[in-house]
This record gives sequence, structure tokens and C-alpha cells, in this order.
Amino acid sequence: MGIDAYITLGVMLVATILFITEKVSVDVISLGMIVVLVLSGVITTQQGLKGFANEAVLTVMAMFVLSAAIINTNIIERIGPSITRFLKLNYAISISGLAALVGTMSAFVNNTPVVATFIPVLSKSAKKSGLSASRFLIPLSFVAMFGGMCTLIGTSTNLLVSGISAENGFGEFSMFLLAPLGVIFAIVGVVYLILFGKKLIPEREELTEDENRNKIDNFLTEIRYTVKTNEAVPTIENVFNHENNYLEILRVKRGIHETETPKEDFELEEGDVLLVRGDLQKIRQILKSDNLFIVDRFAEKKFPKEATKLIELILQSNSDILRKKIKDIEFNKRFNANILAIRQRGESKFEDLGNVMLKSGDVLLVQTDETGYNAIMEHQKMGSSPFLIFRETPMRKVKKKDLLLATLTILSVILTASLGIVSIGIAALAGIVFLAVTNVITMEDAYKNIDWQVIFLLAGALSLERAMAASGVSELIGYFLVDQVGEAYGPYVVVSVLYLLTSILTGVISNNAAAALFAPIGIAIAEGLHISATPLLVAIAFAGSASFFSPIGYQTNTMVYSAGNYQFKDFIRIGLPLNVLFWLLATVLIPVFYPF
Repeated sequence: MGIDAYITLGVMLVATILFITEKVSVDVISLGMIVVLVLSGVITTQQGLKGFANEAVLTVMAMFVLSAAIINTNIIERIGPSITRFLKLNYAISISGLAALVGTMSAFVNNTPVVATFIPVLSKSAKKSGLSASRFLIPLSFVAMFGGMCTLIGTSTNLLVSGISAENGFGEFSMFLLAPLGVIFAIVGVVYLILFGKKLIPEREELTEDENRNKIDNFLTEIRYTVKTNEAVPTIENVFNHENNYLEILRVKRGIHETETPKEDFELEEGDVLLVRGDLQKIRQILKSDNLFIVDRFAEKKFPKEATKLIELILQSNSDILRKKIKDIEFNKRFNANILAIRQRGESKFEDLGNVMLKSGDVLLVQTDETGYNAIMEHQKMGSSPFLIFRETPMRKVKKKDLLLATLTILSVILTASLGIVSIGIAALAGIVFLAVTNVITMEDAYKNIDWQVIFLLAGALSLERAMAASGVSELIGYFLVDQVGEAYGPYVVVSVLYLLTSILTGVISNNAAAALFAPIGIAIAEGLHISATPLLVAIAFAGSASFFSPIGYQTNTMVYSAGNYQFKDFIRIGLPLNVLFWLLATVLIPVFYPF
């Protein structure tokens, strides 16, 4: 081995250790890999930066935006009653219905925001049905993964492996290349959950997020008034029906004029913006009116210096505020935001917050203004950020026009890419342009909804893949596996081994990082055995998207881990047998659907 190979192996080892220990954020690790590989001369500057221009990376970035366009229409809130009806039947129908809804959505939009939005809806529906939501939150995460396996755009892992395949001359994956086996995996997975989920998934006492948000009785927000046809005199008393829905009207802004504490006979005009205070339940009730709309973007607010935005922050394991009391971290001073509540593994606290000791995975509900929001966003970009924004709390109404346009855009992207009219990357970017022109999204919203950590991770992974190929590391490992496994036992066993190794590694580091490490090795093995690389790459893609046995193996698992108040062993109990089952199915069926 030459010096380049040793440097590449060293970078791989250090990066893997950092991924596992989480002492440094994944985006910093990824950028660090690029810098070290370029400065050491293993790859050129052009090769190091090429990952940022890779079609797979740009497609992932575009899909984040298109997914957000769908989620922001509040479509999931609209189907909440359907979920309640499913849960009131039996467990088998509940899981089947959940799989049909979430699995189908996750096949075409990013599953992370899908799961994030479904968690409160599912928790609320379970409570109405007299059931524990913990029975359904792990299945929620799993069926989202099932759906993501079925298409090229269902998960960033599929796009990453497809990009590596294209860079090495084997062509991109088609939109539905993974669908035949992906659908079988999904069906088997759903049947497994129906047969064993109820026995293996425990009932945990969890928090219903909507209820706890509604406990907040001192929430400030801005409401814009529009004239309603055939409306009576639009006084504050008439519009807000104070007898049933009392809110404190603090100020009214009309153009450059501002009225403090307006009286109940104050007449409203088109475009007036009101600063109101009250509990969230009352505000939600008020907004059912056709002429009252929440103002939730700071760019549009008339009172930007007021704390009028709710954000949920989840504390990371490398946070510098862990094991400290809230009163000792000066949160308000650092971020200009007030902590209203904290959720610790299912338990919510609204009082005596100052003495709460912070732990990894805690979710903080904070109220902030424009300055605080910008400070939180800037801090989150830093590698040392103590938290991630888990959820913002919009209270928009469903806009049927936006929902229709967003849905048609996604379908158009899928159709044009599937028919080969244009590439998936160009189709997705064209979709963003169309949604921006039609005002379904703004570019500010687009930038905000891109998970830049994933983008940097993908770019770094592609650079590492290029270094492995250029230095001969992938060829070296590939020929070792050819000699020890391929020639002795044949390509069928190679598929099984690659799937198993990728699956195990995905349980402890990022699924994209695991796929990036094994994809070039799979290509080298294919060349050594003189077989098609497709079955080996497909095995790696599926294994990278099917990490069920660990709450940290996949982002949706981490989200339900906290929301459902689960324990680590819960995922091992229900997820490990499913991992083994999928491994056995992949060993048998991948060579059938994707011949050597």
C-alpha cells in the first residue's frame, strides 16, 4: 500500500470513531474529511469539492424543499380523523392503515418531517381511542422506513448509492429500480408488526404534545384580520366573540399607526395586525374563522421584537448545557428566549423549571422573538450547538390551492424523471422554481427546510468514496473479500455479507456514512468477480435504509425514542428480529430481482 492508502484508511478510522462518539457534529466531520484528503494530496481540489455539485446531493437538497412544501400545507392534520378511526378498530387494521398513509408518503417525500408531523397527530388519536401511543410510534418510524426503501427519492441513502454508481460508470438507479424488493420488504415488515408488534412493543406513559402546548396560557402571537363577506360591524367584540374565546388584545397595527389596548368596540379594517395573548387552545379556536390568520414568519411580522414564536429544541449528546440546571445556563441571556416547558422522556414540566437538570434528548419548548430566533438558527449552524430545532409551531390553515400545487409538482417530478424526460435532479429543481413562482413556498422557507448537515455529510461521503478509489483502498478491501469470500463461496454470499456489514455499521453511525464506505468496496468486488455491481449496490442501499434495532441508527427512530418514552432495549426487542428477517430476505431475493 502507498502513503495515500494509509492516509485514507486513517481518515476512515478517525471519521468512524467521531461518528460513533458524536463528539463532533457530522457536518464538521464531513468537511474535515474533505480538507484532510485534499491537503494530503490523496484527491485533488476539484475531486474534493465535486461532491457539492453531485446530482445526488442536489436532488436530496431539492427533495427537502419539495417535502416541506407538502408538509406545510397541514395535510397530515387533515387526515388526523382518519387515523383516529383506524385506531378505534383493531391493531392489525391500525398498523395497515398507518403503513398505507405514512409508507406511501415516505416513498416520495422526506420521511423525517413526515414522522415529526405524525407524532402529535398519532398521540392525540391514540388518546382519543383510549390507547397508549407508544404502541404505534415505533411502527410509525418503521413504516416510514419501509416506504423510503421503495423509490430512488425515498431516502437520501438510495440517492447517495445511485450517485456513487453513476460516478463509477455503472449508471444511476432508475426511479423504481428498488420497488420490486422494496414492496416485498414493506409487506413483510407490516405483517411482522401486526403479528409481533403488540407483544413486543411495550406500553409507555408518554406525553401528548398538543395537550401540553395548550397548557401555555401566556403565549403571544400576531393575527392578521381580513374582511369577511356579509360580516357584521367588525369590532373586536364581534370578531373574537369574547364570551367564548377570550384573548387579551394588546395592540393593533394599521399601517404606521398603532393602538395600545384597544377597546371592545374598536372597529377592525382589512390588513390590521393584532398582537394577542392567551392560551394556545383559545388561539387555535379563534383561527377557525375564515378571516383571521396567524402571522408566523418574522419577515411579515409587525411586532418583530415581541416573543411571538414557539420552537421545540432537542438537546444533543454533545451539548455543553447537559447536567446543568436551567437556572444556571442563562438561556434567556444567551438566546433571548424563554423556556416555557421541558419534556424529559415523556414527562412534561411547566413549573419550577429553574431546578430541572438537563439531559440528552430533552425537548425544550421555548418562546422567542426575531432576535432570539436568529440567534438560535445561527448557533445551530455551529458544530458545538447544544441543540437541534425539533419543531416549530405554526398554526396555519390548510390552503387547498397550495396542497394541490405541491402534490401535482411532486407527481410531475416523479413522472418526468421516471420517463427519462429529464434527470431527477433537474426535475426536482424545476419543481422548486414552480412552487416559488406560484407562492406556495418562499426561497427563505426553502433554505430553512434544507437539512444542511445531511448535505455536507453526503458531499464528504462522496469525497471519501473518491479517495478510496484513487488510493486503491476500495480495490484492496474488495480483492480481499473476493479472495476470502467471493471465490470460495460465490457472489450470493458476498451479497449477504455486504448487507450484514452495512446493517451493523448503520446501527452505530450515520446510514449515509455506512453506505458511502461500502459502496466503493462493492464496486471493487464486482469488478474482481466480473459480475454486475447492481446487486451489491442494491444490498448496501437497502441495508443502509433498514436500521431497526437501534434508536440512533436512523433519525426517525431517534424522534420516536424521545416522544414515546421508550428504552433502548425496546428497539432491540422489536427491531433486531426484523433486521435479521430482512437480511435473510435480501440474501435470497436480491440475486433473483437483480441478477449478477
